[in-house]
Amino acid sequence: MTSDLRARLLLGVGVVVGLGLAIAGLLVPDAVTMPPEGAAAVVNGIPIARADLERALEAVESDRRTASPAGEAARVLDRLIDEELLLQHAMALGLPRSDPRIRGELVRGVVDVVVAESEAEAPTDAALEAFYAIDARYFARAGRRRVARYFVRGSGTEQRARAGEIVRALREGRPLVDEGDATVPVPDAFLPAAKLEQYLGPTLAAAASRLMDGGVSEPILAVGGLHVLQVRGVQPAGAPPFAEIRDVVEAEYRRRRGEEALRTYLRGLRDHATISRADTE
Repeated sequence: MTSDLRARLLLGVGVVVGLGLAIAGLLVPDAVTMPPEGAAAVVNGIPIARADLERALEAVESDRRTASPAGEAARVLDRLIDEELLLQHAMALGLPRSDPRIRGELVRGVVDVVVAESEAEAPTDAALEAFYAIDARYFARAGRRRVARYFVRGSGTEQRARAGEIVRALREGRPLVDEGDATVPVPDAFLPAAKLEQYLGPTLAAAASRLMDGGVSEPILAVGGLHVLQVRGVQPAGAPPFAEIRDVVEAEYRRRRGEEALRTYLRGLRDHATISRADTE
């Protein structure tokens, strides 16, 4: 029997026993008292808030998109009571500690709550701009180049003459009479070095990286023939303007604020906990 199946069976037995005890308790005079104000029910001393019942009803009505039938509130409350019974018996059986899956979900749930609370208030533009100014290097982008490639298939005398004419025309700013042979083009966009290497290969990408803005290479012998490169624009490495990447800055700001909130929360828990550690060296 797997540990997961054993845990499920134990939980089922616990629920049955718990329900039996609850039914027996109903037979004892004065064993049941009215729920306190603000509670819709009390299960083994644990109240179920009316606010929780109202939220559950709203969720059911939203899913149904029609008016609730008679007795819906009672049915929803019964479901909340069942959930509370299952939760209590899961705790009694030690499942949050013994079941790694449940333990992990509980830990993630607490982390999500702490982080969500830190994100409740939207950051102002002033706060984001200050955050960006302090750590602009984090948002820096690698340099980008816009490169055109002209390809002449083969490397004989005729092909070298054609490639040489392309070089001269580009450098002199003349219209190209011969634009080379058909080939897979490089996107007409500013690309980082890694993307250029994908389109050009390492040899041609390295040659493009050495050219200045407007520079034209000599014919380069590479796979298939002769290649001529022209750099048509350079975006230097550095952080782009804040307005251009505001959404990226806000996402990073929220992520770091959530991490700091979690660290603060954990420090508080440690400060109020009694912890002893074995020597692990």
